[in-house]
Amino acid sequence: MYSKDFIKVAAASPKIVLGKPLENVKEMLKILKKLDQDVDVIVFPELAITGYSCGDLFYSDQLYLETQEAIKYLLNNNPFKGVVLFGSYVFQNSVIYNCSFVVQDNELIGVVPKEYLPHSEEFDETRWFGKKLDGISNLEFFKDTDEKDDNFYNHIGIDFTAILRMVRNNIISNSMINTSNNSSKSYALYSSANVSVYTYIDYNDYFAYGSQAVLAYMNFLDRLTLASLQACQS
Repeated sequence: MYSKDFIKVAAASPKIVLGKPLENVKEMLKILKKLDQDVDVIVFPELAITGYSCGDLFYSDQLYLETQEAIKYLLNNNPFKGVVLFGSYVFQNSVIYNCSFVVQDNELIGVVPKEYLPHSEEFDETRWFGKKLDGISNLEFFKDTDEKDDNFYNHIGIDFTAILRMVRNNIISNSMINTSNNSSKSYALYSSANVSVYTYIDYNDYFAYGSQAVLAYMNFLDRLTLASLQACQS
């Protein structure tokens, strides 16, 4: 088959539980473990991570956090060496986009927004999702808590340890104060990855406010000034 320039593509239909991203990912992993070795590409359904009909739950910060953690779990436990396509959603400039995610091994290699959104009869995707962008090179930042040291920081995409390599054209801010721990730090930008994994980190605006504010944690050190952040990025 390969000598004639064909590849084998599998279509999967896992059992989806609405609004339960981690449960859905675990079902997907069961399928990935059972795939024939001659399969090159497997395609999961649209919005497979959350389920298609979440409705206004797509606006929930908690669901978005659980969705990204579930995708991270998929990447960390993916047994399949071929290409995996599945549906989920992302925030970009305060707009939600229904997207196809492209994964190989433990790396997210593409995020493609849906171009045509149905809005008739039982379909009302334009209520929740924005129309197609030219492409998504970075994901919206959202606030999260680092359970290890109680620091508040803006969590990038799916932890960004060499998953998405361009961070451009964002307004990144954090004004949170951890009142239960005065020694906590509030980062505008936080990355646990070595700076060398990023292709670009530029054209961003950074804002950190309050008594616990730190501009960034990058390349394993706190960066208190923009000059320090720029220097570590070379």
